Amino acid sequence: MIIKHFPMEYVYDNLSALDIRGNYTNLCIKLIHHPKFQIDKKRLKEAPVFYGSPEVEYLYILAKSKSKIEKGEATRTLFNQMAVFINIVNTPPQFIGNRAYNFERQIEERDVSTKHFDFVSGILWCMGELGLVDELIAFEEWDNMVRIKFLGSEELQYMGNAYSFEEKKELWHLFLQTLIECLPTEYQQLVQAKCPSTSKPTKEDLLNNNPALKYLVEKLGLEIVRY
Repeated sequence: MIIKHFPMEYVYDNLSALDIRGNYTNLCIKLIHHPKFQIDKKRLKEAPVFYGSPEVEYLYILAKSKSKIEKGEATRTLFNQMAVFINIVNTPPQFIGNRAYNFERQIEERDVSTKHFDFVSGILWCMGELGLVDELIAFEEWDNMVRIKFLGSEELQYMGNAYSFEEKKELWHLFLQTLIECLPTEYQQLVQAKCPSTSKPTKEDLLNNNPALKYLVEKLGLEIVRY
């Protein structure tokens, strides 16, 4: 209550007397503009208010306090967290945060997007609060590139619409591989996960799994050319 409602100078002058355990983020929001206060970023992981990563928690502090931010810092945080996500999430999650996550439904509805991830939506919110319009637009274009590349892949077309358990894992690995390929080079180097690439389908596979394509080839005399 004191941190939230008392003046900044009072809070700073009485730091030694205040119990700030589990409240460090809010303390930083209160004192960030105090000339003598320095944020200890290591402490941001003690009891995060916004997100588990100190990087993202720091963005939240800047956003809530309407502070200035270095150009590109939010985007760097976003792609750093993307690399972490790729490294640790090896199978399709059933839940992200407190929400159900259905990757197959996203594919069916052609709504595949990294914006469904909690850390992405959180960072985008911070970008909005900080007025980072150019960075928001650039990320929107990047995310759309990922969606188009993934949904247009031959491997996805080959797999059809009914997925076995193993195919669901292959779909996820294909999506992760797409993310890796689309990451800027400096962030690709942070990715340790090795996503097995799905073997490219043969011409016969494509025809057998896509009746409409087979009809066009047979009736119109078309030829499938592989590059």
